[in-house]
Amino acid sequence: MRRASVPRCAVGLLTAVLAAGCAVSLEDAHHSTESTAPVLPGCGLTYDDGQPVYGRLTSVPGDPPLWLAGDDGNRVLRGLPGEDCAPLETVGTVALPGAGLAGVATADGVAWFYRGGGVALGPTFDAVTPSDEPLWTADRPPYGTAAVADDGFAWLYGCLPARFLDADCWVARAPLDDLANRGAYTYWTGSGRWQPDIDDAFPLLSAGTEVSVARAGDRFLMAYVTPLGNELTLRSSPGPAGPWSAPVVVGRCALPSDDAQAFCARVGLHPDAAPAGSVGITYGAGSFTPGAAAVQMRFVEVEVPSSLP
Repeated sequence: MRRASVPRCAVGLLTAVLAAGCAVSLEDAHHSTESTAPVLPGCGLTYDDGQPVYGRLTSVPGDPPLWLAGDDGNRVLRGLPGEDCAPLETVGTVALPGAGLAGVATADGVAWFYRGGGVALGPTFDAVTPSDEPLWTADRPPYGTAAVADDGFAWLYGCLPARFLDADCWVARAPLDDLANRGAYTYWTGSGRWQPDIDDAFPLLSAGTEVSVARAGDRFLMAYVTPLGNELTLRSSPGPAGPWSAPVVVGRCALPSDDAQAFCARVGLHPDAAPAGSVGITYGAGSFTPGAAAVQMRFVEVEVPSSLP
């Protein structure tokens, strides 16, 4: 299969749109503004020092679960915000070359994946050492945007813009005790097959340019927003590589009312932060408006639809 690379007219992210020079109508892009899905305003997240949380949040199961604010100093956080959005406690920071993506517990410690195709390993989530070389080059899917541990493996997801306002997502896996070894990774090639050659990788499904994946009970959930959209979408699966259900829209992001060019972004799944039958979701916003202010991350509790298997 051809190498997975960013299409000429990439519209999944603001930077990709501007760099590609594509003619994009935001009225067309906001195809979901007439949706009947409810707006999910939730509440704004803060650190324990009172500062708003702006960066994309990923979480790792535990007691209590840990969170990583990947775009704001790579703070490691602890807490369950719940409906009242209690402040998240800062328990450390992580020195990563790029913004943190997702983390997993390994056989003898922990691992954070970060932008640039790298992995950082260590005994605890705030004491890790980045690998000497990236695992993947920048033209590959950003594996590690989402990560889950299951059956002795880390399963890593990465997505790239594909068709107009759409994106394809791939999945790779490696043993939890060998995550720094590029040769340990295999790639889903369709129909339950895995191959060591990254050029054989095949898209797992169509979703958003960034997805979040987490275990919720006896199934896995995936959350995302389609590129430049404002609808929060869930899929479910019995295993980390699928088969994934059809997408179900669970609500709309609350975007700034004074910014017509804002879109939903940085979606994160947090099953441990909500009661059984529901899931916690965090999201922020991006914008095409020059100089638009950063938008505080919001936390919402969403009932998992009964239509998801």
